[in-house]
Amino acid sequence: MSNPVYGIEEEVFILEPHRPTVRSLYYLARLLWRHPRTYYTHSASNFSRGADLRHGLMSGVEISTERHDTIAGLLGDLAVRRRDLARVSQGLICPIGNLPDTAEATNTCGLHLHISGVDRQLAYRRLVRYLPAFALALAHAPHAGGRRFGQSYRWVNSYALGPLRTDPAYRFQDLIWWRRLGTIEVRVFDPCPDLGRLTQVLQCMHLLLGLGRGQTPADRDDEGAARARYNRLREEAARLRGEVAPEGGESDPLCGEAGGVWELVSELRELTGFTPQWVAHTPADVTAMLVQEKGLAATYVTLDAAYRQWAGAPAWDGRQTPLVLGAIGGFLGYYLPRLPYTVWKAWREWS
Repeated sequence: MSNPVYGIEEEVFILEPHRPTVRSLYYLARLLWRHPRTYYTHSASNFSRGADLRHGLMSGVEISTERHDTIAGLLGDLAVRRRDLARVSQGLICPIGNLPDTAEATNTCGLHLHISGVDRQLAYRRLVRYLPAFALALAHAPHAGGRRFGQSYRWVNSYALGPLRTDPAYRFQDLIWWRRLGTIEVRVFDPCPDLGRLTQVLQCMHLLLGLGRGQTPADRDDEGAARARYNRLREEAARLRGEVAPEGGESDPLCGEAGGVWELVSELRELTGFTPQWVAHTPADVTAMLVQEKGLAATYVTLDAAYRQWAGAPAWDGRQTPLVLGAIGGFLGYYLPRLPYTVWKAWREWS
């Protein structure tokens, strides 16, 4: 296969102190006016919808990278974007798929990976087969409505995701062919505070996509059967609770259909050096333990510190602009200037 080219869109919550507020628009305005040529197109604001509005209008914010042909370059770029966001944010930056005390389908955050420069049919086959293992390794939405859900509430409940369909261009599914950008988009990943883990997992994906034709079991898969298998595995893997025991262990929760994840991990280990521990102990497990031991407030502070540390950004200092001033500044300084681009982008995506 030809050399893959990648881009990342990362969504995170900015909490004040436990929920996002419209001050997030003010932080995006500060980001935009510090680096207008970059963040006019490489940032976005997200909002709750429908019944989820009862918890507030604001959802997550988004930053995105340029295109890169190496994972090191891609994640180095993401680190810079994180640092820029951290420098303007006065709230706690929370890289998580779903806020632990809510269960809102329109109020989730993800990490979307765009891939181009590949044989699209062959790359799609490989991703369909191995995506359950990659997604579980980065799963980070362990709670819903104040209770432990499993590995990722967002994976199986977000309005923006869904089981794979026969039409790969349908927008609301875990893996799509993106019309506007001409890319394959992996939509299923949750935001991961640990850039080290993210780098290693994506490096394995890069190696997988770079293998020659016929060198992986996915290349011989029946596409319909592979999609059906993925759709079964996504439902069970997303709901796993606690650390996953090694394959064959008596306490292995990956039994039945979900036991197929270990088959995929074994294949990936041979093909790319994928580390089984990434599936056995996920970011969701780490955060669930933090919530249990320290509570939500301390967990948010810890996630914010991890995000800033990996980006090389200054620590959160707790100072805030008054809410009304922040809302007005964000609307006038960010939302209105970007409205033409937002409308154009929506037209391109749906045309």
